[in-house]
Amino acid sequence: MQEYLLAAERPNCAAAAPIDEIGFERLCQPVFVEWDGCVLLQSEHTAGLPSNFQPGPLWSDRTALEAFRNHIHINDLFTGTCSPLQAFRTGLHLFEAWHSALNRTFAGGEQPILLVLSFDGEEAVLRFYVKRSNEPVWLNEASLEDYAEGLMVAGI
Repeated sequence: MQEYLLAAERPNCAAAAPIDEIGFERLCQPVFVEWDGCVLLQSEHTAGLPSNFQPGPLWSDRTALEAFRNHIHINDLFTGTCSPLQAFRTGLHLFEAWHSALNRTFAGGEQPILLVLSFDGEEAVLRFYVKRSNEPVWLNEASLEDYAEGLMVAGI
């Protein structure tokens, strides 16, 4: 991750790809909802949630549900093809915005929330989930170097 951070600090002369400004602004000012022991990024999907959590084919527990539902592919925010570095820089910006918003809303909570930005040199993905002691870990924080992609992790 350190090499990606250093590259992001260097000036880039490449033309910037246009971004979906409405989607980007919405993500810069995220709204979070609590639902049956989960913390979710508010979206068009949160309005139709069932009354309680049920394991499904894509998630076996609440942590997996959050890691799945609370992720965005930064590259998809662009209306054209963006450079990997542009996606990473945008991911860093959103990482800071989400970190601030999560801190304002959930700091000092019973269970920590982990915010994760991953970057594999091509695509950036931002996600968050609650770290629960009674469920399997989604990301092993003790061995971040073992993952193929670069990872930036912050706890709330």
